[in-house]
Amino acid sequence: MSTRNLHDHEHDHGAGRDGVAHGEDARADTGADHGEVADAVTGLHTAGLAVTDRLGAGMDGTVYALDAETVVKVWSRQTAPSLERLRAFYAELSAAGLPFATPLIHDLRSVAGTPVTIERRLHGRPLSEFIGAAGPTEHALRAFAGVVAALREIEAGSAARDLTVMDEPNAFYTESAVSWPQALLGLLERRVEAYADPLRAAVPGFDVLLDQTVAGIRALPGTGGRVVHGDLCPPNVLVDEELRVVSVLDWGYLSTAGDPAFDASLAAGFFDMYGPRARGIDETLTRWFVTELGYAAPLLQLYRAVYAIVGACAYDPAGADGHFEWCAAQLRRDDLRAALGG
Repeated sequence: MSTRNLHDHEHDHGAGRDGVAHGEDARADTGADHGEVADAVTGLHTAGLAVTDRLGAGMDGTVYALDAETVVKVWSRQTAPSLERLRAFYAELSAAGLPFATPLIHDLRSVAGTPVTIERRLHGRPLSEFIGAAGPTEHALRAFAGVVAALREIEAGSAARDLTVMDEPNAFYTESAVSWPQALLGLLERRVEAYADPLRAAVPGFDVLLDQTVAGIRALPGTGGRVVHGDLCPPNVLVDEELRVVSVLDWGYLSTAGDPAFDASLAAGFFDMYGPRARGIDETLTRWFVTELGYAAPLLQLYRAVYAIVGACAYDPAGADGHFEWCAAQLRRDDLRAALGG
């Protein structure tokens, strides 16, 4: 899915909420072709990058350890211009005063025609590793919710507005879409044009729901000046043994300048998308974000509908994967439909 960032252990944080549903195998490291890995390492060594362990792999590339504080990422889908935009965004983010570490690109190179970045190594263990069969503790949920609260305080700079989102080639904000509602509406229209048919087949009354979502976006104020991560989930939040958040990674999939309530809505749903406690966790986090951060419940439902529409076919254009079904299920929820006026 999104840009796969850096980590300090042998897990693919990029596998996100369930790995396979997000277009990649969470066990990608263990099934890697050793010949390909050896060739890549040899190429990096030849280029003067003495990498050691292969830390992880995702749709966008593979990460290797360089030293205790640095990693090398070999990119498979990004171009040098897009990585320069990401580099500028990372620099803005790093200087924003967040209470946890975020990615930082030190250098961008080309190795055998492939873009390679040298980046800050992010430390910690995924919050997901502290969630057992009994589900998350309140301590774990509070650590996660704290990331949402921290991001809402960070003003987005020009580099955040220059980012692309999802797999789109152009920036989210354009000359004709300079406000958050305008940019969001443009994304929605493009995704519906490309992928509406599977949603129409899976969601009763989809076109009515779509019209209500469009009307909700048009009614939003023209603000959107905070940093939005866009993919907050337990594997992307790294913590210490006391569950203090030390790093947040996997920026780039839906990272932009926007309304922090968008992050809150998605984070509540992304914490657990497929487990038996998913709905209860979603409702708990949503309640906290309403009562403690002051977000209106209908606004969070609107943003959930927006994501469910634009993201449904992100990993399978035909909508035949688990992520599509999760998105369709969100659009079938009675509370979401009621919030949108259905």
